[in-house]
Amino acid sequence: MWTASTSPAWRAPQRIVDVAALDDRRALILGATGALAALDLTTGAVTTAARLPAGAVPTQVLAVDGGPLLYGRVAEASAAWRVDPAALTATPVVLPEPGGVRAGGAFAVAASPDGTQLLTCGADRWPTWRDAATLAVRRVFVGVEACAAPVFVDAGHVTIGRLGQYGVPRRVLDLGGGTTADAPAGGAAIAGPGGLAAVAQGGEVRILAADGAELTRHRAALTAPVWLADGSAVISRARKELVVLPSHAGQAARPVPLDVAVTQLYPVPGSRRLVFTSGGYRLGLFDTTTGAITTAAGNRGPVAAIAPSAGRVVAGADRVRIWDRDRVVATGPRADVNAVDADPGVPVVYATFAGVFRMDPATGATTPLDADAASNVVDRHGRRAAWERDDHVMIVERRHAPEVWLRRGDDYTLDDLDVATGRIALNDAAAYYVAHPDGGRLYGFFPYDCDDPLYLLLARGREWAATFDGVNVHLYDTAAAEPLGGLELVDGSIDAVAFVPGRAEVVVVGAAVYLWDPTAATVRAWPLPPALAAVGATAVGVDAAGEELAIGFGDGAILWAKLAELRARATPVGPDVVTLLPPAAPACDKPIAGGYDELAVPDDDDDDDDDVEGGYDYDDELDQAPDPDQPDD
Repeated sequence: MWTASTSPAWRAPQRIVDVAALDDRRALILGATGALAALDLTTGAVTTAARLPAGAVPTQVLAVDGGPLLYGRVAEASAAWRVDPAALTATPVVLPEPGGVRAGGAFAVAASPDGTQLLTCGADRWPTWRDAATLAVRRVFVGVEACAAPVFVDAGHVTIGRLGQYGVPRRVLDLGGGTTADAPAGGAAIAGPGGLAAVAQGGEVRILAADGAELTRHRAALTAPVWLADGSAVISRARKELVVLPSHAGQAARPVPLDVAVTQLYPVPGSRRLVFTSGGYRLGLFDTTTGAITTAAGNRGPVAAIAPSAGRVVAGADRVRIWDRDRVVATGPRADVNAVDADPGVPVVYATFAGVFRMDPATGATTPLDADAASNVVDRHGRRAAWERDDHVMIVERRHAPEVWLRRGDDYTLDDLDVATGRIALNDAAAYYVAHPDGGRLYGFFPYDCDDPLYLLLARGREWAATFDGVNVHLYDTAAAEPLGGLELVDGSIDAVAFVPGRAEVVVVGAAVYLWDPTAATVRAWPLPPALAAVGATAVGVDAAGEELAIGFGDGAILWAKLAELRARATPVGPDVVTLLPPAAPACDKPIAGGYDELAVPDDDDDDDDDVEGGYDYDDELDQAPDPDQPDD
C-alpha cells in the first residue's frame, strides 16, 4: 500500500470552517468537528489540538482584542471561548446576553477592522454590539428581525442581511446612534483598516479615505472582497483569479491568475499577504507584493475520478496527474476532471465539461478526442470509446468518425457507460434505466426505497449494475433484468463503490474498505488510516485486471493497494457492521419508461454532431497496443 499527496504542509486535518491569521507567523484553523489547529505561515506545518468538549460547536474564529475568540453554541445556547494560541486550548468565557433573547442557536459574528468591536446576531438574538476584549454589551438593536452575515462598514456602522431572505436589500446599523436604515443603492462599503472603504458602483470600485474623499477608482467588480492588513489594496476574488485593487492613485488594478480554486481569503496582520483556503482541506499563502502563491503539493481539491494502472494511479482533480507513490510522473493541463479511463501502455482518456481528451501517460501531452463535449462519464474498451455530448452519447471506433450511440430524451440523465457490454445507465429522477442501444433493449427499475435515484454504476464487461446512496448498495443483473440483493452499513456511511473485474466482488468504501462477495454472502473489512477516514473518500477505482485498488479523498489524497494484500489483511464482519439485504424489487407509485423507444429520441440527420471542426482526432488511434479482437485495417 502507498499513499500520495498527504504531506501535512498546508493541509488541514479536517474540513476547514474558518481561519484567523494572528500575526505574520501563525494562524488558527477551525475544523468541521470543532478541532483547533495552528498553521505556521513560514513552513505551512499544521499542528493539531484536542477537540472542544462534547456538545461544543464553534462556527467562527476571530483575532480580536483580548486574544483569539471562538464563537458558536453549546446545545441551543450561544457560547464563546477564549483561545490560548500557544497551547491550542480553548476556555469558555461568559457571553453576556441582553434580555429577551429567544432560543435558537444559529448566529453570526463580525469584528471591526481594528479588532476592538464585535457585532453578534442570528436567529435567536437581536443584533448586539459588543466590546471585543470583554464581550460586554454596548447596545442592542431591539426590534430588528433576525439577521445574518454582519459586515463592518466602518468603525461606527455595520450592514446586516435578513436571515433566510436572499436578494433583499441589506440594512445599516448605526452603532453610536442606535438607528437602522436600508443600505444605500449601489452597494455597501467594505471597511478597511484606518477607516478606508471600498464601494462598488456602476461597474467601478471607488476607494475612499476615512473622511469619505475618493482616493482612486478601478474598473472592476467586487466579489468576496478582502482588505490587506496594511490598507494598501483590496483583493477581489473570482474562481480562477484574484484582482489586486491598490488604494493609492496612479496604481492600476492587477489580475493574478490562479492555479487553484480559492474559496476564502484571510488577511495576515503586519504584511501584504493573505491566507487562503482551497478545496475544503487545503491552505495557502498569497503574497501580493511578489505575486507568489504557496500551497500544498499535489491534487488541489477533491479527487473526482481515479484509476489504478500497472502500479501507478491516474487521478483527476484540478487536472489529470499520474502518481507513482508520492511522486507525480506526468501531469495534464489545468481542467476540472470528471472521469478518467486508464489501461497500461495506452493513452489515458478523460472527460471534463470542456471536452474529452487523450493524454500521453509518459509526457502528459494532451490532444482532444472531442473538443465539443461536456461529459461526466467516459469509457473505453479496446479500440472503442464512448462519452456524452449534449443529449447524445457518442461512440468512436479506431479510424472511424464518432457516431451517435444514443440520443436520450430531455428527462434522462446519463449515469455511467460500459462499452464492453454495450450498456448505458441513466435515470429520469423517478427510476433507473440500463439501455442496450445496439439491441434496442431497456431495463428499468425503481430505487429500493422508491426515493429519488442517486448513483447507478455499471460493472465493466459484466452485465451487473449497482445503485447506492449513503447507506445502501443494491445489485442488479441487467441481462436477466432482475435484482440480486444488497448491503447496508449498520453504523456508517458509503462514500464510493466499485466492481472488481473478473470476480464476483464489490468494493464499498466508508470508514473502512469493505470487500463484499455477494455470491458467497460474505463481507471483509480493512479500516482506512484514521486521517483519511476522517476526510472521506470521493472516488474509488479498480484496474482492468482486478488486481489493484485506488481511492481518492476529499483533500486530494490518494491510497493505492494490491487487492490480494487487502484480502489477506481484511477481517470478516457480521450483522453488527453490515446487513445483507434480499433482492429489491419495489412497486412504486411513480411513472417508469416501459421500453427503449420511450427513452431514445430519433437522431436528427441535419445535426452536425458527427462533424465538429477541430473536435475529433480520429486519424490517430485511440491506443497504441494491438487489439486481438480487431484485425488491422
